[in-house]
Amino acid sequence: MLQVGINKKVFLDKAEINDKGSLVITFQTGEAVKATPVDDLLNNTAGVKPSSGTNIIVWPVKTQDNGQDRQAKDIANDLRAVRDQLEHLLLGYVTSDRATLDPYAGIDKSDTAAFIASLSNQSRVDAIYKNLVNQFIAKVKELKDQLPVKSFRLLLVRRSANNHYGTFRKNFITDNPFWESEQIPDTSSRVKFTNYEIKKGLNSGEPVAKESVADAVQSTGNSAADAILGAR
Repeated sequence: MLQVGINKKVFLDKAEINDKGSLVITFQTGEAVKATPVDDLLNNTAGVKPSSGTNIIVWPVKTQDNGQDRQAKDIANDLRAVRDQLEHLLLGYVTSDRATLDPYAGIDKSDTAAFIASLSNQSRVDAIYKNLVNQFIAKVKELKDQLPVKSFRLLLVRRSANNHYGTFRKNFITDNPFWESEQIPDTSSRVKFTNYEIKKGLNSGEPVAKESVADAVQSTGNSAADAILGAR
């Protein structure tokens, strides 16, 4: 079971859409099996020899929060975060050109102002989310031969002050990766908690009483246009 912290010997197992329309990414932890003896094929499974499995859900982006309309820039930042998280995982296996996801497939973005205004429409936001997750799932399937043999470090942050389950880091992933090949020596690893995450307690997976804490929210500094229209 993966937890908040730096998890080692992690393998991406599969990605699929659940019955709620959310992307579910399954990870395994364990040891890679480089080969299976011919005379023992019936007793061994090639690839990862898992010790446990963990699902991480990449939630669809919503245009409302508790019945209130959200600002376009916040919706844009959430969509950017989904794109960046998924591309970051793919970059563990392929070059950046092959990891790139197109959020705009079938969507007219020629008028920037109109496009940003359209982010108040849940169907438009759903279309962008589906573009990202469906392309990600397709690319993961193409990587099926690499998945069982490439192990990674995976950093999970606490979801919030009153939710101790782990999730992907959302912001500034290029400078602060959460997914890193274990071929990189520990001494050269860039996977670590940021000062902000430590200050907010997002590096701890300890359960706490819900009534005793306020929700900790990660901040972003991107404009709507920069977040969606290609800026990294």
